[in-house]
Order: sequence, then C-alpha cells, then structure tokens
Amino acid sequence: MKKLEMFILIGLVIIGTAGIVSAQQILPDGGNGFDDAIEIDLGSYVTDHDIPVDAPEYFKLTQKVNAGQLLTIKVINPVVENRTIISNAKLFDIDRAILLPEYDNPLKNVVGAAESRSHLWLPGSQESSYTYYLSVGGGMVLDTVAGAEYVIMIDDNFDAGSQTDAGDTFETAMEITEGTHNGYLSGSLGTDTKDLYRMTVEAGTTLSVKVTPPSDRMREFTLYDEDRIEIAAEYPSNPGAIAKTTQEITYSGDIYIGITPYDDDYGEYTLDLEITNETGIAGGEGLEVTDEKDEAGLPEDEAGLPEDEAGLPEDEAGLPEDEAGLPEDEGGLPGFEAIFTVAGLLSVAFLLKRK
Repeated sequence: MKKLEMFILIGLVIIGTAGIVSAQQILPDGGNGFDDAIEIDLGSYVTDHDIPVDAPEYFKLTQKVNAGQLLTIKVINPVVENRTIISNAKLFDIDRAILLPEYDNPLKNVVGAAESRSHLWLPGSQESSYTYYLSVGGGMVLDTVAGAEYVIMIDDNFDAGSQTDAGDTFETAMEITEGTHNGYLSGSLGTDTKDLYRMTVEAGTTLSVKVTPPSDRMREFTLYDEDRIEIAAEYPSNPGAIAKTTQEITYSGDIYIGITPYDDDYGEYTLDLEITNETGIAGGEGLEVTDEKDEAGLPEDEAGLPEDEAGLPEDEAGLPEDEAGLPEDEGGLPGFEAIFTVAGLLSVAFLLKRK
C-alpha cells in the first residue's frame, strides 16, 4: 500500500513538473525596433540565445492592459557556471516612450545567478486600455545571457468593486455609496496617481470618511463639496496611519472624495464611508429629531407632568409627607403651644372671677 502511495506521489510530481515546463515558452527572436516588434502573449518565456548588448530585441504585447490592471514584467536570471550573469529589459507605451527613466528602471542590469526583479506598471483612467512594448537586452554592459526568463502577467487592481479605475477628474469621478470599498494607486509606478469618487448626500446628515493604507504605506484624502471646493483634508503622520474625518452635511447634492498616495508609492487602500442622521443612527433610518416636544413640550405622562396628580409630588398634591407637609409633632399646626397657654390663662382667670 505504501509503495502504491509513493508511486502516485511521484506521478503527481512528474505531472506537475511537466505542467510547469510546458507553461514556459521559448522567447522568439524579437524585432530590430518598434516598427517590426514581434507580438507576444502573456506567459513565461525563456531566451534560447544570448542577446547582444548593442542589439536589443523588441516585442509588442498582444493583450491590451485595461485601466486599473497591473502589468508586471518579471526577470529571473539563470544559473550558469563560470560566467557573469546579466539581463536587461525596458517597457514602453504606445507612443514608444519609456515608462520609467533609466535610473529608475528595475530591469536594467539585473546581475547575478538566480537574481530576479520585477517592473510594475498600473495605468489610470486616462484611457480605457493601453498597448505596451517590451525590449530585451541592450543594457550597454554585457550581453543578456541565454536562459533568462521573462514572465509577463496582468492582475486586476480595479477600484471599489468595479471593472476599471476610478477617475482622477471631477468629470470622471466614480460614483459610489456608503460602505467599505477597496482601491489601488500606482504612485510613480504608473499613471493611476489619484482616485476620485462621487457620492450623493443629504442635508442634516453626517458623513464619516476613513482611509486605511497598508502597514508600510501612507494615503491622504481630500473632500470637495458640490461646487468642487475643498472642505476638508486629512494627511497621515506615519506609514500605516489611518486618515479619517467627520463632516456635517449642510446641503443635498454630491460630495467628492479624492485619494492620493502620500509618498508616491504603489499599493492598496480601504475606503470606509458611513452616513448618520441627526440622531446618530447609521443609514439614515433613525427617528427624526424635532424641536417640538411631546404634548406641547412637557415631559411624558399626563402631558409630560410627573406621575401622581398632574406632576405634583406625591401625597396631598405634592406637599411634604405627614399632615400635608407641615412639621411633625402635635399635628404640626403653627402656634399650637401658644394657643394652649392662652387658653389655660383664661381658664384660671374665669375661676378666680367666680370666687
């Protein structure tokens, strides 16, 4: 039984390895320039020949990259003994302009056996889709060696559950509602440098905004009213800091939330929007607040008067307890002792007069 399990395991490993190998393709010979660039699809390619330092080869990506999709070009150097290993690559847009300057290009002069680097590029909403060129070799140091692997990938980095990037102008702002939304920004690694959202609000409510970045990133945001005038702005104090604010809404219309990277970096963020009414109940479903008090403004119970005889204190219409609230001791009537004394004197005088 154990031998059978071992054979099955070995078979799965062989099948898995064959799948990985078959997933890799030989990188075809590229064109001499942009005009005759060879089209290639997404996938993993391995060079089967050295590419001279002075003769880079050009390729054109067949699949367009939509706004809000992250393009990644990853280079993995081979392990070759007794040789200095180096590879090079560059990314260009449809106008044949290099995406990153030479000094910022992570794929320039990738040196060392098994060394790997990646070039990320996240396009924004300026266009609905984009075409890119890739050149391999031409680092002006050493030839790009055979066996270097080039992996081309596209991942969705869409904003707020959509199928695109949030606009970066008031005219192209993405409409959203309250709740939790995930978004992405490119920073310097693309053209998605600002996400602008539009939300409908009502007078008499309060809008709470919270933007949470990755723990090693910073995000800032700005609020604009319906006239596109800045009404609030929040800036992080350190990487990972949550930026938030609460804004009372004095009009019914649109409000705009603009989110930008604070340190010009690529990455995700979470946007939380919550609307409360004047009672402080989320979602605007609470009881309305009014200045009119119940029963002509008097407290509840008999037009708001306290219990027991229209709100007078208990026991004889609110007089203190014990004989209508008069002091204790002999009925609590005022001057009782004096009256008793006078009556006694009159009695004595009457008896003396009879004698």
